[in-house]
Amino acid sequence: MLEQDSYAWLTFSLLFGLLSFLLFVQSIHHCHILPFAIYALFVMLGHFYIAITPYFSQSNIPWKNQEPIITQLPAISILAFAGIVDWQVVYVRFINTASKNYRRWGSLHPVNMIDEKSDEDSISDTSTVILQHSTDYYHTNYIEVITSNAPTPFLLSTLTIWIYMSAIVIYGITTLIFVVCKTMVTDTQVSALISAICTTIMASFTLFNAAAVVYTGSKCHSKEIAWIMGQNRQDAIILFLMPLLFMIAMISATLISWAAYKQTANPTLKPFANLVDIGDQDVTNWIILKSFIVYLPLIILLICCSLKRKKSKLAVDEQQKISYLSFLSTMVAPMDITFLGTGSAQPSATRNHQSIALRVDGDIWLFDCGEATQHQLQKSKLKMGKITRVFITHMHGDHCFGLAPLLCSMTDNLNPANSATTQDQDQTPIDIYGPTPIRSWLRTTLRSTYSNLGRPYRVHELLSESDTADLNENLHSNELPGENIMINNNAFTLPLFASAEKGYSVKAAPIKHSIPSLGYVISEPDWPGKVNALIPLIKKNMTALKNQGIVNPMSLLGQLQRTNQPYTLPDGQQLVPPPLRPGRQVVILGDTKDPTSILSIANSPTLLVHEATNALTRLDTLNVKEEAIPTLEQVEQRTKDHGHSTPQMAAAFALKIKCKKLILTHFSARYCGDESQQALDVMEEIRQLAVDVFNQRDQDVYCARDLWTYDIKID
Repeated sequence: MLEQDSYAWLTFSLLFGLLSFLLFVQSIHHCHILPFAIYALFVMLGHFYIAITPYFSQSNIPWKNQEPIITQLPAISILAFAGIVDWQVVYVRFINTASKNYRRWGSLHPVNMIDEKSDEDSISDTSTVILQHSTDYYHTNYIEVITSNAPTPFLLSTLTIWIYMSAIVIYGITTLIFVVCKTMVTDTQVSALISAICTTIMASFTLFNAAAVVYTGSKCHSKEIAWIMGQNRQDAIILFLMPLLFMIAMISATLISWAAYKQTANPTLKPFANLVDIGDQDVTNWIILKSFIVYLPLIILLICCSLKRKKSKLAVDEQQKISYLSFLSTMVAPMDITFLGTGSAQPSATRNHQSIALRVDGDIWLFDCGEATQHQLQKSKLKMGKITRVFITHMHGDHCFGLAPLLCSMTDNLNPANSATTQDQDQTPIDIYGPTPIRSWLRTTLRSTYSNLGRPYRVHELLSESDTADLNENLHSNELPGENIMINNNAFTLPLFASAEKGYSVKAAPIKHSIPSLGYVISEPDWPGKVNALIPLIKKNMTALKNQGIVNPMSLLGQLQRTNQPYTLPDGQQLVPPPLRPGRQVVILGDTKDPTSILSIANSPTLLVHEATNALTRLDTLNVKEEAIPTLEQVEQRTKDHGHSTPQMAAAFALKIKCKKLILTHFSARYCGDESQQALDVMEEIRQLAVDVFNQRDQDVYCARDLWTYDIKID
């Protein structure tokens, strides 16, 4: 027959065994629960071993000395600690990413939420999870993230990750010392002392972790963060509850470990003698008063983990659409700009020739294509196959010498034997825009190098009144006739074909340089306004709308945005479409000393990309006699003489055009684009020169570097 203490340990074994089973079941869909499942399994095995040991061993060791609180839990607590840290890191990444997406696009979801092909009474279902979005579409700009003023609840920096990793390593080493001590040290008193010290170290880590979570959580004042955590309340509660419960359990185990040590050092010492020195058969007081201060927090912790996890609020399903429509309705298409080359006429080891990739309308629009642009694309996260349009600002080699090789690389048809087929000709052509004589130059280049492409192209020339038009005669085998676009009111309106049908437009204007040069203005359509304020009205009429046969009343919001027509609810109130949100406008200038003519076609653009070839910096004072140091006026005049601009000139024009953000590019080879300290200092000096003129708007001025991506946010 089992004795009283065996019943106790067997009961605990069954309880932790049940929790272990539930945790393993949940870990199939939530791998972060697996450490807790293994932890519960080990606790179960330990208690089961203690329960059956008296029947297979003649050992007279008191059950107190085999009790898992003192002998087992501290050693395997590394599993629970690692599980808690893993859970925290993943959850914090989710919060930060969701917050960044909300600030960047006004939505948690980087996908189009409304299915245009569906009927007007339904909204497409998407199960896209934010942490799984494609890196091909979202290349994070770390400078922008660092300089963002929007608050975040936790700073998941590299330092934070290293602190977590270091804590786990030290915790693991401590548990290893604990195990070695228990198995190798024969002196009972020394073993008890080392065990108590190790347990104290472990408990201190749990205390620090719990304090850090509570502190950072109390600093969360961001409205969108609060909303996100509110929508994921179960995860948020567990995030804060787990470290607190584990801290209580480990601190309790520490107190008991020190009590055990004091008992071995002096069995008559009070009050520790009363704490441990009870009869071997009398386990009731021990279990109720001692064990449960450790076991109860652990049991609650494991129960919290084993609860059935709700579907993540990061995804949208049919039952959760109502909670998400405030975010779904604000979705706009992402737009970003990647600088493939930021050098000027002479490239350097750290700056390639000019080329800029604008991601818009789901495609890549390339602005200028300097030599080796194809290499830069291969180094970036962009895909050549996504390029649908190329815009050339002027015919200097550092802006166009890479065009023909890029076309060949895009189609993998450098081999003359790979001739174009009828199927190739049926593909959507690559549209190329630029000043004359880009059409004849590209045709001659491809023909002279015997290059056959696997995809058609067409060149649209922007012509002034004095330019001679190319009549699309004697075309290359892959060439389709392009349009001759004549200047009208000192501006060009470019044909965008399918993109124009979606509301996108590109205009161009001649700007002053040493040769004919162009500046481009890219505009996107206006976006539907936020419909958050209309949700309470629909909820109020939810039953009546369903009685009218509308299965998902919230789909009216999608209908409202698509039709832009008011809708009368059953109670007589109207759902009035909110005002449209103005689309973004991007101005990309070629080389210029005066781009004033672009003002007639640009209206307070979201972003201005302006060249800043030369500047007066510390480099002009190195190893130079004082009388030979140039003045600002001399540097500016010399720059203008070559048809270029300085940072101050770019900032002055940015004020004229009333742009929201200014990015400088096209730097002299003197200014390195790497991350050496000297290069960073010089580029910061150049940036400050522009900031001083740009009304000290420090957060609105950037200096581009090769392969840097900037996310263009909507207002």
